[in-house]
Amino acid sequence: MRVLRDAEAPTGTWKTERVNIMEEYLKAFGEKPPSSALRMAVMSDSDNSGQRTEAALDWIKVRSE
Repeated sequence: MRVLRDAEAPTGTWKTERVNIMEEYLKAFGEKPPSSALRMAVMSDSDNSGQRTEAALDWIKVRSE
């Protein structure tokens, strides 16, 4: 799991995020994944803070280099 924005981040406008999934995997596990099939989840979570959370996704682009 990787947090891209914390509770203090401004809200109310669209944000663009770019993440290199393979780089993140290598950083976390120190080796390439066992197959070329990676899975991705996008979550919005506030259960620890007791606050309400909401997220909207417009577009996810996955690219192989």
